[in-house]
Amino acid sequence: MSDVLRSRDLIEALGIHGLSADVARCVEEVGGELRAMQTEHGVEFAAMLDARTGASLAPYLRGTATSVITEPHLRSMVPGREYVQVHSHPTATTFSIDDIAILFDYYPSIRSTVVVAAEGWWYVMSAKPGADHYPMRTVYQAYRRAWEHLELGFLVAIDEGRTIENAAALNLHRAIWRTIAGDLSFLYHEVEADIK
Repeated sequence: MSDVLRSRDLIEALGIHGLSADVARCVEEVGGELRAMQTEHGVEFAAMLDARTGASLAPYLRGTATSVITEPHLRSMVPGREYVQVHSHPTATTFSIDDIAILFDYYPSIRSTVVVAAEGWWYVMSAKPGADHYPMRTVYQAYRRAWEHLELGFLVAIDEGRTIENAAALNLHRAIWRTIAGDLSFLYHEVEADIK
């Protein structure tokens, strides 16, 4: 099985990341609520769900137009339990490096992290169970190297009129995670689903 997966079925994707169908449906429902609140208020929102039951750990967190501080959820985690962190993005963008730093820093307590993004996009990242995980410095370095390697191709596509700048930026970030996730012991999944 590939470490980078594309799908149109969120429930199936979350199952590949080790979540039960019931928990996956909870993630989908909560993600839909976060997306709706972001659309209404223009800011990011976050939730933390129990990976076994799908229950919310605490009330949703409200952020700014470009970020949400998840520290209150992280402090509320119960030792020995596993969680799914879910947060919204105002555009169709995938994970930021800071999003993955939280997954990395709190693994195995955070089993998976999910971005519910605009335009029907969902992104799921999980650490591969049992794999040796790299220092976060290595993740940052791999991200930077992939950016430097891939950026020129996207800039050329913009210059040649094959894409617009916003689309190129979205696709560059996706391409970076597709390129490095598997080598860093992460499972990365992109889901382009219909907005419900």
